[in-house]
Amino acid sequence: MFEPQHNGLYFGTTEIETARTHAKREPFKTALATLATLQPADNIGAAIAAGFRYRFTGDDAAAARARDLLINHSVGLNLPADGSLSYLDACAVTMAVGQAFELVRDMLPDDAKRGWLALYNEQLETLRAVDSDLSLLEEIWRTAMKLAGGVVLERSDVFVLGVEDFRHIVRTHIHPEGYLPLIVENQPGNALEMQVFAAKGLVLGAEAATHAGSDLWSYESRGISAKTAAIYAAAYYEYPDTWKWDEPPTPEVTEALYQQNAGFFEMLNRKLDPVVLDATMDKLRPVFDPYGGGLTTLSHGVPKRRGLFGFLGG
Repeated sequence: MFEPQHNGLYFGTTEIETARTHAKREPFKTALATLATLQPADNIGAAIAAGFRYRFTGDDAAAARARDLLINHSVGLNLPADGSLSYLDACAVTMAVGQAFELVRDMLPDDAKRGWLALYNEQLETLRAVDSDLSLLEEIWRTAMKLAGGVVLERSDVFVLGVEDFRHIVRTHIHPEGYLPLIVENQPGNALEMQVFAAKGLVLGAEAATHAGSDLWSYESRGISAKTAAIYAAAYYEYPDTWKWDEPPTPEVTEALYQQNAGFFEMLNRKLDPVVLDATMDKLRPVFDPYGGGLTTLSHGVPKRRGLFGFLGG
């Protein structure tokens, strides 16, 4: 089933209402305060932050800023032609700008929307055509890009191919413990980083697909799912010294890795019952990851439980 929604690639009206209903409770209270002052360093981050302000606070001026970046400056649609951007980064940029567009899609004039979508389709097709010598990590992100791009373009053909690729990856490449052998084995010192990036791509793909009518979060093979790989990646934030695939990274490297890529942890945490990552997320929040969904503490946070008399939990 393909039923694209157009609130954002990774959330719908339910998530928006949850954030608004619990705006005075954590983690939403701090996330909204962060959103009000957020000043990302790059234009994609700026467009996504503005889009979040529009979606979650109704700020039309913020939508206009995002629209200007997307339409007048072609942010994210002017990838360098000299090959200086890696394939993995090109997929991540294409997904991120797709999220920026979805956040303000309903605020774009029809002619501007058509022009932008034509350019986006061209970029997506160029990246989809790259098919030789891709690593598993690149295949994961290309798959996520197909799922996201299918939603943005309302192209069921691209989306369905993404669903098929996603299921193949889950069936074939995730070990029952959660690691991806082709990604973590025999790596020269960056195996944890690659596991985190792989989990991030899988989670973004699953979340985008689920909001478009295909629940890839629930897809399992031999009891293995995208959650299996994501939980494995998340666990090493708390226990980096137990990483066994190569030399464990230093605490500083580990902290920076997770701080920069924690957006998908909020998505994962929201899918777990109980939400076992809340203690970890409290150390990382508020999370703004423009290449991992945006301010996901706001879009995917879980309201803190109140204490016995309603005084605890924000």
